[in-house]
Amino acid sequence: MDETHNQITDQPAKISFKDLCIHLQLGDGAWDDIDWMAKVPAGTLWKMLIGHPVERQLAEKVLIGLSEIDSETCWTLDNVEVTLLPPTASYFVKAFRQCPMKYQTLVALAAQAGIAHTIIDLMLKGKPVYREEAEKVLVLLSLHTDQVWSFETIDVPLHPPPQGEEPPGSISVWPSRAKRERRILNLKKRYERSSKKRG
Repeated sequence: MDETHNQITDQPAKISFKDLCIHLQLGDGAWDDIDWMAKVPAGTLWKMLIGHPVERQLAEKVLIGLSEIDSETCWTLDNVEVTLLPPTASYFVKAFRQCPMKYQTLVALAAQAGIAHTIIDLMLKGKPVYREEAEKVLVLLSLHTDQVWSFETIDVPLHPPPQGEEPPGSISVWPSRAKRERRILNLKKRYERSSKKRG
């Protein structure tokens, strides 16, 4: 029994993903750049930051990207706490196709609940929506079907919250590849400088 106890306590503690971002001094302006560098959908880093479940493969790509910025530590799911979608989780588009509720019924129920049909259309196309809007749709489906619809069981692409003065739902202009590469390089340099000061 003592041997088993030692094996459990000898395992290194994981750092939370949020603490890792604080450690690397990542501001919200860097989120999109990290997503771009890691070749994951926009909003993936933000989902991980707030504890929203993400696919294992996406989490691993983001951690590889953060390891490049750090250049001293290899960050993986073994040393970073990330909320992952269970392997059985389903994409919203696929889950709705298997749902007995018809599109027209959902749109009608959504209208009664004050949810615009454009939100449902975006979700059914696999396009990102804001978390609050997606939550309303999932609650609606849970109330009117015999299935539990939640972020823990259904993967819904989400927009990160608006940054600065950018209004919700606005479409920002994507920076060029060269501009993103400069930003990533600046992130690395800034982290290296702060590491030297701490050392």
